[in-house]
Amino acid sequence: MSEMIKDLKEVYDVEACKYILEHGCVSGAASSHIYYSQTNSFYDRYEEEIVELVMNTMGDNYPACIFVENEYSIVGYKNAMSWIAIESYAFDVCDEELMKERII
Repeated sequence: MSEMIKDLKEVYDVEACKYILEHGCVSGAASSHIYYSQTNSFYDRYEEEIVELVMNTMGDNYPACIFVENEYSIVGYKNAMSWIAIESYAFDVCDEELMKERII
């Protein structure tokens, strides 16, 4: 398990992940990753994992698109990339929980 996933598991349980999926990080649903200082710090800590996850999930060119979308602002880019990673994590957690419910 990656260090980023371990960190997110400590912060967001299944209910928090459901809330993130319903409302998105932009709404403040990812309560520990709301402010630029939080998302930029998170990105700096897990840059390689985040970029790899986004590229594997969204395509090799997606990080560049995010940079352009944020008008070449590194702060906005790191924020968006962090939120994509968190929302992807939330999706995986909820998907895993749904699979458990179907097995039972």
